[in-house]
Amino acid sequence: MRPGPGGNSLNSEQDGDGGLRYVVVGAGAVGCVLANRLSEDPDNQVLLLEHGGGDTNPMLQGNLSGRG
Repeated sequence: MRPGPGGNSLNSEQDGDGGLRYVVVGAGAVGCVLANRLSEDPDNQVLLLEHGGGDTNPMLQGNLSGRG
């Protein structure tokens, strides 16, 4: 597996302990379809990561608990 930025690498499988099996980076159209298909197998544990942009809508700013 090729190292990512900073020399880190992600393994597609953990040791047989039932843990995370796949990491899909990017929740665009293809990433969502890929994560969905991988997760159809109940033996697979799939993590879908998305960075996303900043929240510019004022309705999305602030404390979600309603206290400030």
